Parts: sequence; structure tokens; C-alpha cells
Amino acid sequence: MIKNNKVCILCGERYSFCSRCEEFDHLPRWMAIYCSDNCKKIFDAISAYNMKLKTKEEAAKILKECDLSRKSEFKESCQKYIDEILDIKEEPSQEVVVNTILGTEKSAEVITEPQNKPKRIRNVKRK
Repeated sequence: MIKNNKVCILCGERYSFCSRCEEFDHLPRWMAIYCSDNCKKIFDAISAYNMKLKTKEEAAKILKECDLSRKSEFKESCQKYIDEILDIKEEPSQEVVVNTILGTEKSAEVITEPQNKPKRIRNVKRK
């Protein structure tokens, strides 16, 4: 078997693995694309976030458990997603002043559309 025949899809590290060789039977099949369990977990978290299967908070929790010390060696697109996921900022609450007939009220709730919007009736042509 050829040594260093695989390249990790996350960090680009070269490693040896053969899915048909007896020498590697004890290793998991995901080793065909990842060099380590750490790279697999990181890539899975990034992929799940990208596909909207996990929220930013869920992905961040997974990434915080992983070793990101070699992040500079990761693919550029993966680095961008990691930075995006770990850059969680709390949005400041917006205080809205609502003028009513009875006076002025302060509300933290932002209303974007009328709540009881009438349904639109389409004209239907009859034969």
C-alpha cells in the first residue's frame, strides 16, 4: 500500500488509510476522508450549520469541545464558517415607543406587520 495516500478534507494533512486493506480494518470508515476524529467533528458541525440542521449556538457548542489550535491549516472556507459560528453576538434589545390613544407606552416587542391583517380575496372568473 502507498504511504500517505489520503488528504484530510478539513486540514489538508496527508495520512495513510486503505478501506480494502486488512491492516486498516480496525479503523472507522470515515478515515477515508478525515485524518482524525477531531477533524470529523469540526467538519460535521460546520456542515450541519451550513445546511441549517444546527443553529449557530449548537454548532458553537460542538466546536468549543474540539481542538481548534490548527485552525490556520484548515481550508479557507472552513475557517470562515468557524469564525462565523464562534462570533456569537447578542443583539441589543430594541425599545420601541408606541403612541396610543391613551398615551405613550414603551415596548420591547418590535411589530413588523399588523397582527390581524385581513385576508385578500382574489377575483375568480366564472364561466
